[in-house]
Amino acid sequence: MQGNERFKQLLNEWLVSIGAPANAEPMEFTIARAKNQILRDVRMGIVPQEVKSFSELHDYVDANGYGDAFEWPDLPSESEDDLYNETFCNFWNKVQNELHNWIATGKMQQASRGQDRRHQGEQPSPEKIV
Repeated sequence: MQGNERFKQLLNEWLVSIGAPANAEPMEFTIARAKNQILRDVRMGIVPQEVKSFSELHDYVDANGYGDAFEWPDLPSESEDDLYNETFCNFWNKVQNELHNWIATGKMQQASRGQDRRHQGEQPSPEKIV
């Protein structure tokens, strides 16, 4: 199995491994999960609330891991399947672009301030962020 088919199979395996609901839309679930992880890092003081872009997160963490990207079963560096690698990169680039927009428009700061007031020490569900 190669290319897009391989990506889809690994995507499904990955979603199961990270506990996604069976009916989860992969992109939306991944973005919501990554937002929760960023907010957790803001709450813990790892990432300052004032970051203005996705790339600025890299000053504090390896931001490429948000959304559990590093839990992926077969990273592109381990594969010689160019179509698979391209599909993988397109998926994660879309995730990171959405996270960048969320941060750059101030929505991360808004969510973080609201989270501090409502959820002292509790990680919000994706429904509360999206």
